[in-house]
Parts: sequence; C-alpha cells; structure tokens
Amino acid sequence: MLGRIAEASAVARLLRETASGRGGALFVVGEPGLGRTTLLRRILTLDDTVRAVYLAGAAAESGLPYAGLHQVVQAYRCDLPRLPAPQCDLLGHLLATGQRRPEDTGLAVGAATLGLLGAAAARRPLLPAIDDAHLLDTPSREALLFVARRIAEEPIVLLLMSDTSAITSALPTATTPWLFGEIPGSLPRASPGLS
Repeated sequence: MLGRIAEASAVARLLRETASGRGGALFVVGEPGLGRTTLLRRILTLDDTVRAVYLAGAAAESGLPYAGLHQVVQAYRCDLPRLPAPQCDLLGHLLATGQRRPEDTGLAVGAATLGLLGAAAARRPLLPAIDDAHLLDTPSREALLFVARRIAEEPIVLLLMSDTSAITSALPTATTPWLFGEIPGSLPRASPGLS
C-alpha cells in the first residue's frame, strides 16, 4: 500500500459520505503491475458498515454482452423483487439472453441497473468494486458508467480499476486532469501513474 494513500483516502472519504446518503464513483487507472488489485483488496476492508462486493472483468467474457452486468445483478439478486416489474423483467431478459429487446434502450438498461443498486443501498450502503474494468463487455461498461454519473445522491461508492490500455477512450473526460474529486456529470479518475 506504500504510495497508495491518496487513492485509499479518496475512497475512505466517499465511504464516510454514504452515512449521509451521498455517494460517488472513483476510477483508478494504472499500468499493469502497479498494485491496482492490491489497492482494491485493501479498500474492500476499509469500512465494515458497507456491503462491499468484489467483481472483475475477464478477457474470456469481454465479448459476451452483459457478462459484467450479470455479475452485478447476481451480487444484488436478493433486491430484484424490490424493483418495478419492467426493470426486473428487463434485467432478467438481458441476463437470460445476453440481448436487449427492441424496446430496451441503453437508458433503460442503465436505469434498471441504477434501480437495482439503489434498492440494495436502501438497506445498507454499497461498495461494488470492479477490478479489470477494461475487460468488461461494452454494454456492461456503458451501464456502469451511466450509474457512476448518477449516484451522487445514493449511498453507493462505485469503484472501477483499470489498466490504461483499453478503457480511457470510453471514459467521460474533463478539461483538467483530475486526480480525485467529484466532477458533475462525469466520473472522477485517478491519474495513470497511481502516484
């Protein structure tokens, strides 16, 4: 954890804010071998009042639509009945078939994912932590980025860890290089060097 104090402190701050019903997302980007997974495993132990769940992208599943989202839904499946029927049905269909129906827009998928996490967070603050996010399939990554931009008023801390090779083009950008912080309407990022 040497040299990772800034990243751990940023997550600890976000976790403290979940007690007052606020949340946020943090994207940590760095080259392979710099300790992203070690940092993530340490972060998962920072606060035992939140429901921390470890998820990971996998190269073997990066071409399977909604494979990453399947992990998220499985982790919070006990909260599916708390969703409105159309959102529950949409997530069920996606996970069963790996395909959207014509009426299931990207907005609807993102909203259903946000609804599921919100329902779970109503019982206990959440820390879904996704390692190797650059290996997530595109539809899952898009749904999670949609959620990341909308959880400021939810007791949810979404943590995404990625190497610099694949995901940076899919991230919202800011005109200033942000180390950490809340960027309205976009996702906070950690610097590529993980200083």
